[in-house]
Amino acid sequence: MQGPVAKWLSDNAFGVYLIHPPILIGFAMLLHGLPLFALTKAILLTTLAAIGSFAVSALILRKSPLRAII
Repeated sequence: MQGPVAKWLSDNAFGVYLIHPPILIGFAMLLHGLPLFALTKAILLTTLAAIGSFAVSALILRKSPLRAII
């Protein structure tokens, strides 16, 4: 049985799959110039991209006619 968080993540997973590349690239470009260690940037990029991708996916599913496709 899924809890509410797991259900929300599951409902948005395909949308995240579709829209994560531009979000990932955008955050990577923003982090490129920061004077941080590579591992720190990788962890930060992973976290930002995951949160950003799920947030955009949820927004699209809630507010857009694209929800029929996603």
